[in-house]
Amino acid sequence: MASFSSKTSFNGEVFKIAGTAEGSVSMSSKYVNGDFSFTINSKKAIDADITGSLDATVIGSNAADTFDFSGASGAYIVRTRGGNDRIIDGIGNNTFDGGAGQDTFVFNQVEGPDSPDEIDTIVNYSLAEDGIELVGSQGYTVADGATDEAIITFDDGDRIVVQGAGVTKAAIEVELGIV
Repeated sequence: MASFSSKTSFNGEVFKIAGTAEGSVSMSSKYVNGDFSFTINSKKAIDADITGSLDATVIGSNAADTFDFSGASGAYIVRTRGGNDRIIDGIGNNTFDGGAGQDTFVFNQVEGPDSPDEIDTIVNYSLAEDGIELVGSQGYTVADGATDEAIITFDDGDRIVVQGAGVTKAAIEVELGIV
């Protein structure tokens, strides 16, 4: 196993990633016109923890990646590309695109002190391949959104917008095992 880490700071905001991979890892980052993006590549699976509050776009590899944002509070756009990925949400309004493969999106039902309501979005969700795990004891409801969209709303007002071909309230209720 190879270990890796990177820390970036802009205007007092921090982005830190650390983890392991089964093979070599290459990382690159750029900050252009106020937008920070971080790309990580490996031919093998990556297991990474992301912390900090810097808003960022994170681009994963084509392997089976695990990205844990539970220690992060920035607004992230996450694209994992291929592989059977596991993405664990943190605090903030985040957008997730698992790309190809059987991806699992994990949402911890916690809210920071006096936090505004979060709106997380999963795009390109595949009913045939992907899954959603809700961790915690909050109650929630599921409603239809726009075409090919369902919205999970928690008792505290946080929401997950799920978008993808054929996504409906009924389909997400089946995914969550509530029907």
